[in-house]
Order: sequence, then C-alpha cells, then structure tokens
Amino acid sequence: MRKILINEADFAKALNVLGHIEEMKAIIQARNWDGLERQSELRCQEYAGEVDSHRISGVSLRPYQESLTTGLSAAVAKATALGARAIYFEFDTDYEWRSSFFICPAYPRQWERLLGIDYLEEMEGPEMPTFAKIYGEFDAFTPRETTMESYLIARTFACFGRASQQITDAGFAIGIAFHDQGEIIQMCHGAEVF
Repeated sequence: MRKILINEADFAKALNVLGHIEEMKAIIQARNWDGLERQSELRCQEYAGEVDSHRISGVSLRPYQESLTTGLSAAVAKATALGARAIYFEFDTDYEWRSSFFICPAYPRQWERLLGIDYLEEMEGPEMPTFAKIYGEFDAFTPRETTMESYLIARTFACFGRASQQITDAGFAIGIAFHDQGEIIQMCHGAEVF
C-alpha cells in the first residue's frame, strides 16, 4: 500500500464521515445515485488508493438492491394497511450491515434512537455481508478507512435510492440513515407529510 502525505486540514476533512454525508445530501435530494457513488469513489481513490476503492466498487449490489426492492414493497403494503405516512430504512454498519424498515405514523424529523412511539412496526431488511467484511477490517480512524467507510455508506444510500424509485409517487415520506447516524436523510417527502 502506498503512503499518502496530506496536510492537517485535509487530514481532518478526510476523517469526517458525517461531513461526507452532509455533502451527499444535495446529491441524494437530486436523486443522482450514480453521482453519489462517483463522488464517494473519487474521494476514496484519493485517500485510500485505487485498490481499496475497487474493493468497494467491484461489489455487485444487484442482489442487495433486489432484496431492498422486495422489502420496500412489503413495507409499503404494511404502511398502507396501517395508515402510516412514512417509511424509515436503517442499516447497521457494526452488525453485518443488517437493516430494518420502520413503518412510522409520521416522518421522524430528528433521531437519536428511534423509540417505540415513533414507529408502528419494524420489518427486517436485507444484510450486506460483503460490506460488513470490508468495514470489519478497519481498526483505526485514518483518512483511508474513513473515506472507505463513506464510500460503503454512499453505495448503500444509492442502492436504497434506486430501490425506492418505484414508490416515489406512492405518497409516503421515505428516510434513510445508518444506525447511530444522528440524523435521518429525507429521500422522498411524500404527500403533505412535512
């Protein structure tokens, strides 16, 4: 692995996963899933190198996206049956990239830990063991590992975004976050939810 020399300001910027996610929001709102992945891939290449970047870009997300689409369809059906107005998707980077769909009576605006009163039902979502394996190899908060983590998250956001394309006109608010992110990212506003 080649060593990358960077100044202190760039080092701090590269270490900030939540800062990277903040930069992703505009791309997510534009529903530019390819652009979201590309932005994070370029940052990963810059700080982690081509080999590590390719380890992430080379992972086929087709089966995961199909599972997300199936799970999201089931969540929409459940939300419709319950009269819910929002669906929140959460994945956990620390536990095999496990995920859940939360059927919510209203869109949860801020979140530290989703409480039982914030959702009507929780439905199991897919896992992404390949991403979990890559993430599990990290043992420090270096620019390399932080930008790789951001790229894994961006690809997950983009995959979910593509899967949610089918329900953007269904009238549900859709949100996504990884566990302990602290803020839910709005992907679809729904009808008169906000």
